[in-house]
Amino acid sequence: MTKDKAYHAYLAQFMNESFGNESAVYIKERVPDEALLPYMAYEFIDNDFLDGDVFPTVEIWYNTENMAYMNEKVREFRTMIENKMRSTGMKGIEVVWQDERFTTVI
Repeated sequence: MTKDKAYHAYLAQFMNESFGNESAVYIKERVPDEALLPYMAYEFIDNDFLDGDVFPTVEIWYNTENMAYMNEKVREFRTMIENKMRSTGMKGIEVVWQDERFTTVI
């Protein structure tokens, strides 16, 4: 499996587990106009995380008046990423989330 397909599959796994819709994952520039919420849009950067700074972006789009629910989904996503990085033995990597409270160093 290529890097981009593996990345997409990993994000789709999160969407399926969290929202029950693994097909709602799109490359940021290719989100269809008719996309239904919730969906995830991402930028794929074909680079090795060990080569230096990499700034991939993942956005979860969801319509709610309850931000506590979405904050919980962001925490779930953060935990999933951290667990994956730890399980693969990655070290010395800092993940900075848009909300600075979510800075993670592994």
